[in-house]
Amino acid sequence: MGLPPPLPDGAHGGGIDLIDCYLYNIDNTGYVGLAHREPADDPSCSGGMTGYCELTTGQWYSDYDTQLRLVSAHELFHLIQFAENAEAMSWLKESTARRVEAFVWPEITDRHGIWFWFNTPELALWHGGRRKYAPHFWIFLEAHLDAPDMVADVWRRCCGRDGLSALQDAIAARGSTFNDELAEFAVWNALTYDHDDGRHYPDGAHFPPIRLHGQHRRYPVLSAQVPDSLLPEVTGSDYVRFHGPATANTLQVTVAQDPQIAPWRRIACVATRGGVNAVWRAVPDSAGTAVLAVPDWGLYDEVTLVVTTVWDPAAYFAPAQFTYSAVETAAADPGTYAAPQVVCLPNPAPAGTTVRFTVPAGWGPVVLDVYDLAGRRVRRLAAGTFYAGAHRVAWDGTDAAGRRVGAGTYLLRLQGKGTGAAARLLLLR
Repeated sequence: MGLPPPLPDGAHGGGIDLIDCYLYNIDNTGYVGLAHREPADDPSCSGGMTGYCELTTGQWYSDYDTQLRLVSAHELFHLIQFAENAEAMSWLKESTARRVEAFVWPEITDRHGIWFWFNTPELALWHGGRRKYAPHFWIFLEAHLDAPDMVADVWRRCCGRDGLSALQDAIAARGSTFNDELAEFAVWNALTYDHDDGRHYPDGAHFPPIRLHGQHRRYPVLSAQVPDSLLPEVTGSDYVRFHGPATANTLQVTVAQDPQIAPWRRIACVATRGGVNAVWRAVPDSAGTAVLAVPDWGLYDEVTLVVTTVWDPAAYFAPAQFTYSAVETAAADPGTYAAPQVVCLPNPAPAGTTVRFTVPAGWGPVVLDVYDLAGRRVRRLAAGTFYAGAHRVAWDGTDAAGRRVGAGTYLLRLQGKGTGAAARLLLLR
């Protein structure tokens, strides 16, 4: 990982070329491995230290050999951590050691423990219990900041300092802040848990959904109060979901809270439909209010409100209350969409295009297909029941098998109840 060997252990007779291995039967403790630093040594970076690992000798795992490899890597990394900063917070030590398992044994590791992170987003990053073992946050930082060396970099910066400052500096060196990355991490949770479509980070796609405070299907929702048990702690988040499709053009979501808490909150709305997503962000104003407007929200299957507490020095770890509301605004007159329409922009198109189509009221299920001039269907772009109004879908110039089609003229045809609509598209190459 690019880290140097642990510091020398002074007069204790050790060295880089000498390894002491202690094996104990620790089956009855509930642990599979332990790492220890020996307190007689100076834990600071200027001195030396000694330490040792204990690994279980009981073969009560069906995959004992696999577990032994993972636990060995995990506990050995703890010794390196002790050499850099013996007093670092438990979350920093455990979550990075779990991440190291994947670096050392990528062919056998799994991300056991991440499910707990997804299902308890309101808890802080450095909450106790199993949460501290999840490498989820590091996976995100590596991908979002293009920093595969993030774990090693943080521990290099830990020498003689607290772990949080080291983490903040490592993020700042890559042009961001811890608060911004934490808010993005909360949005990533909302997108990732069920969207493994090549556009999102896939690591969480096969884990259970994030825990939601509430799900709403009728509007307006006025002054809903989040239960105290789900209020996000410092560095935790809360999720509320609003379901469509709706006939309104805009969903307006409002979050209100104590003005003293507002500077430490980040608010976002994440709208998704299949592989398509959009994100709106807001920082509460001086009155503690944040308003987000999701236009054309009927284009999406769901909109998720994400509330993240980045810090709160006044209340520290005490959960801070907030309320939220959601109303539909700027509803369109159904008569506006009396006739179907298909438009391609750009047209001519050098590679792909955005197809905008209008569905009249009461049309029921519709399909939108691409045909060549010989009448052969090239690709189905949309199918299902759409609300009365304007919609859009992208076509990347490929056929149903994912092959790029040749240059030429194509026909886009919208069909549903009653008459249809069509448009010609000139595709360039």
